[in-house]
Amino acid sequence: MSYVIPSLILLVGLVVLLKWAKAAGEDCVFCGGKALRLSNLPEEERDKVLAYFDRVEDRVPEFESVMVCLTCKKVKDGWFQGPTTIGMAAKCKVCKLGVVLNEDLSCPECDASYEWMTFPFSGDYQFLLPKVTDGE
Repeated sequence: MSYVIPSLILLVGLVVLLKWAKAAGEDCVFCGGKALRLSNLPEEERDKVLAYFDRVEDRVPEFESVMVCLTCKKVKDGWFQGPTTIGMAAKCKVCKLGVVLNEDLSCPECDASYEWMTFPFSGDYQFLLPKVTDGE
């Protein structure tokens, strides 16, 4: 019985520490700057990112899975893992397969080319999207 109270205090302390670490953000996989979860962005900045998801992808993202860098302004969504030693792990928005994009930001499965894009309604935030060609 004498271990119950210290164990509970330790458990509560760990939960608080984990929540604090989650709110503090992570290092950006692109520039090393501070990246925050969408849920932890200031409301004005969060609204800019949400405008993209609403207007371009017509969806509400999972707030905890979207990371936003405050330095380079790149937005990392869900399965998107950022650079690896052989490319950038992402889910292709064209063929819907989880792939590692080549250095030239193209999908090896369907040859879709990607680029970082900004939108006037989303400020300086950059989103990885398939390139639009004249034929599309």
